[in-house]
Amino acid sequence: HHKVPMPQGGSVLLHRVAQKGYARLTAKDLSKKRLKAIKLLEKSYHLRQDEDSLKFLIGEVDSFLSHSSENGDYLNDEQETKSYITKLNSTLTQKAKELGVVINRLPPKGSGCFIATAAAGSYEHPKVIILRNFRDDILNNYFFGRLFIKTYYKCSPPVARWIEDSKNRKKITLLLVVNPLSHLAKRLLKRNSEN
Repeated sequence: HHKVPMPQGGSVLLHRVAQKGYARLTAKDLSKKRLKAIKLLEKSYHLRQDEDSLKFLIGEVDSFLSHSSENGDYLNDEQETKSYITKLNSTLTQKAKELGVVINRLPPKGSGCFIATAAAGSYEHPKVIILRNFRDDILNNYFFGRLFIKTYYKCSPPVARWIEDSKNRKKITLLLVVNPLSHLAKRLLKRNSEN
């Protein structure tokens, strides 16, 4: 599919789908090597438990999750690896919190959960996950939903950075925006699954 020139129309779409599938399989194939590298970094962190090592390890875990998100969420097919990485991510986040180490995190590229993640403090926060599921399972099925998502991706990163710079802005956004929206999204997801 890389060598044959494609005409306009359905063939081009098929060509793009094939390319995405190929990219996903290639990325998935690298996950075992990435996991080995993460485990080595984890061992080195236990030898030298300082702030820089902790930040570096958290950055690499975030990078792994981001890479999966950008390549068709291949970690969803590898539950053992995903479970390990998710648990490690949670442990490292807790460790950083205990030590007072500030970790500036934005969600993986293409995730679109910028404002919710900035307010909640984690891409894996339960309310962020609900909003992400709402985006994927409901909004993404409609033209205006996709248009909203595209616009949100463009406009929200600067707002997320502004929110992330202040504890008060985080609390207010979580209370007035994320909590009500996640509650509504949860109800709509439940109704959608019942139909």
